[in-house]
Amino acid sequence: MRLGRGSRTPDRPLSHARSRDNVLTLIRSRGDETTPEEDDEATLRALLISLQNQITIMSIQLNARLDQLQQRGIVADVQLETSVALSEIRSQLRELTKSVESCQTEVHEVKRDMANIKDELHVVQQVKEEIEELREYVDRLEEVTHKRKLHLLSQGLTFFLTYTILSAMLGMFQFGYNTGVINAPQKEIETFVKNVYKERYLSELSEEGAKQLYSIAVAVFAIGGMLGGFSGGSLADRFGRKGGLLLNSFIGIAGGVLMGTTKFFRSYEILFIGRFVIGINCGELIVQLW
Repeated sequence: MRLGRGSRTPDRPLSHARSRDNVLTLIRSRGDETTPEEDDEATLRALLISLQNQITIMSIQLNARLDQLQQRGIVADVQLETSVALSEIRSQLRELTKSVESCQTEVHEVKRDMANIKDELHVVQQVKEEIEELREYVDRLEEVTHKRKLHLLSQGLTFFLTYTILSAMLGMFQFGYNTGVINAPQKEIETFVKNVYKERYLSELSEEGAKQLYSIAVAVFAIGGMLGGFSGGSLADRFGRKGGLLLNSFIGIAGGVLMGTTKFFRSYEILFIGRFVIGINCGELIVQLW
């Protein structure tokens, strides 16, 4: 900046050096007590304070120089130009201060986001460790299961294994046998129905009527099986799988007794009831086995 003929710029290197020394001393004194993030903030704040101090010193020196120029008779427009320049410097300094404060706010937000990310990464790491532990547990369990299978295979066909296989087979046999057992004696059943009907009502039953009664004996098994399938789950939940199978065995015995005594009591209705009861037995049996 030109101040006029015979004027010279104020000597400021000494003041600047002192300001820099003060800033460095402040940073060194805080460096041992703070974290790296706090050191960055402290450095930025110290530089800003140093800049403000330098501007203040420059303003004081310029004002003193203007006073000297006025005493020597230098024109007043030089003071006006210097004052305008100082005002511009101060406005720029205020804008710089606002920018620094805005940067500090953004830095705080970034730090907060980084802290949240670190927490999430910590949670993810914990979940990963739990997954690894679960995987190791599953691997150990598979290894133990494999060893047990090899041990069972090495034992061969044991009594317990044979008993289990036969129990499952006989359970399915009960269902399959009662499904198809009524097909072969169709003619005998129709003849029995006609004879019983004639003994009761003293009249002949037509072939169509006998076939309809036979169809009822066949179909009522499926109705009982449906009801047994619906009630099998509740029975198993209440008495357990083993208890449900034992209780269901008595139902099967009751159905077999009813069908076996049909000819003795001369009643085809007992055959229908027995088929219905054995249907319930087979329906509940399927649920228990599976």
